[in-house]
Amino acid sequence: MGELKEITLVKEGELHRLVLDQVTNLESTEYSDKVDLSRGEVLSPSGTFDSIATATNCLECHRGLEMHDMTGQRMEGVRMGNVAGKVVLITGAGAGIGRATARMFAAKGAKVVVTDVDEAGGRATVDSILSAGGEGLFLTHDVSSEEQWTRILADAESRFGGIDVLVNNAGIYIIAPLADTTLEQWNRLFSINVTGVFLGSKHVAPYLVKRGGGSIINMSSVAGLRGTAGHTLYGASKGAVRIMTKDIAAELANQNIRVNSIHPTYVKTAMADYGAAIAGLTLDEMGERMVPLGRLAEPDDVANVIVFLASDESNYLTGSEFVVDGGGTSIISV
Repeated sequence: MGELKEITLVKEGELHRLVLDQVTNLESTEYSDKVDLSRGEVLSPSGTFDSIATATNCLECHRGLEMHDMTGQRMEGVRMGNVAGKVVLITGAGAGIGRATARMFAAKGAKVVVTDVDEAGGRATVDSILSAGGEGLFLTHDVSSEEQWTRILADAESRFGGIDVLVNNAGIYIIAPLADTTLEQWNRLFSINVTGVFLGSKHVAPYLVKRGGGSIINMSSVAGLRGTAGHTLYGASKGAVRIMTKDIAAELANQNIRVNSIHPTYVKTAMADYGAAIAGLTLDEMGERMVPLGRLAEPDDVANVIVFLASDESNYLTGSEFVVDGGGTSIISV
């Protein structure tokens, strides 16, 4: 494509021309995540930038902008991230899917609030965000505690000015035959996997209303869609999250709050390691046997869907379930 000195940004028919001293990585599909918009007057008809850097703090005012070259041709694959500037709270983000999701949001310009009972893991997630130039905050948080929900939401608003997105990701996994499942296990798992989603949705809703709406994304599972031996406890919790998501979506739709659920298969995290150990299989063997695509999901496979459901591009989706399982629940392998 060569080096360009000017790029025109087009939004709702208005032209915003940026004069650039140096342009690099124009052919990269991740170019929009590498633009440092913290320099210059980005809302004025023209602005001068020292260079295109590898910063990730794209400003909220540039959500949805398209880039065009000097001839007016739209530059494919170059688009400002439309979660930029959103404040996203993610529970259970000290590892696994939560960590991958937090890092992906931050890379696209969101301000990320990471919560977890695992302080070391949560701080490590935020450290990785900050070292990459993003914005993040860690808060210690037990999702089963209503008092702690009240505290962390107030702290998040105090730091970032509000909340736009809640990802109810925190959860635990127990595999046990029905006869061996204890009431203590039942109550503990439900307090996190189900009560945590209920409390988060209940208490974040007023914050989303203050922002004119928002998105709640609840982590369910393929175990909430089909029966599996040894999964009475876990499957019941994820089935509860599935239908709770639809009930909350029905109640909050008139306040412009969208609520959807994610249903992954095994993802390459500690939970998959646990499941594989019980099954006596390697992760690769599990993927080959369980998934038509022949592999288990990576954390980023799930994070991609979560980020989409937080974005403006999903603004007509609510009360829906999104299955991320490589075809496992809908394809019969022969």
